[in-house]
This record gives sequence, C-alpha cells and structure tokens, in this order.
Amino acid sequence: MEYKMGKKICLVPGCKNASVSLNEDGNKITLHRFPIGEARKHIRKQWITVLKNVRSNLIVNDNSRICSEHFESGYTKTAIPTIFKCKPKPEVKKRRHLLRNSINLQDFEDDQLDPESNLPEN
Repeated sequence: MEYKMGKKICLVPGCKNASVSLNEDGNKITLHRFPIGEARKHIRKQWITVLKNVRSNLIVNDNSRICSEHFESGYTKTAIPTIFKCKPKPEVKKRRHLLRNSINLQDFEDDQLDPESNLPEN
C-alpha cells in the first residue's frame, strides 16, 4: 500500500506556495522545515524572530515550513528568511468570555430582565 502525504504549505502570511508550486522560471519551489538540533538552535530563534515581525500569532511545530521564495540567495543551512511581500499584521486581542455570574442582576429592574417585555405589542 502506497502512502501519499498531503501537500505542505508555506506559513508566511500571503504566500500561497505549496509543495507542488513552481516559481516564475518553472522550477519547483522547495519548502524547508525550521532548523532543529542544538547546533542550529540560534538559527531557529532568528527565523522565529524575523517571522514574528510578519505574523504576530506565529506558532511553530514539526510541520511548519517556509518556501524557498523567502530566502535572498537561496536556502542554505545558515540562511535566514528575509523576503516578505506582506506588511506586518497587528496582534489580534482575544475577547474575554463573560462569566455567567459576573453580572449583578439586582441592579436591573424586573421588566429589564423579562425578555417578553421588550417585544413589540400586536
């Protein structure tokens, strides 16, 4: 039984390149995993720092990849991605959830609490 892996995509915002994409010259675009291991730990930190300027909610995992289009002089083991076509996005704040007992219902009059009292009369 042959196992086919799904296509991988570049995690840079606005980049639509995938493992099946071709560049303008017709060459296949390569996707690169984030550096791993103690020897390349400092390079991984640089990748994350650079990408956080473009994608504020960046989460990196074992499947995260960046395409070859983001490296100026091609990908090497010490290369840092520097080409980004999009502008930095502001961080989106999460909304707080309202807790059920966080509103003091004694501050409201009974007719304000009754959902039927706000219906228009027929």
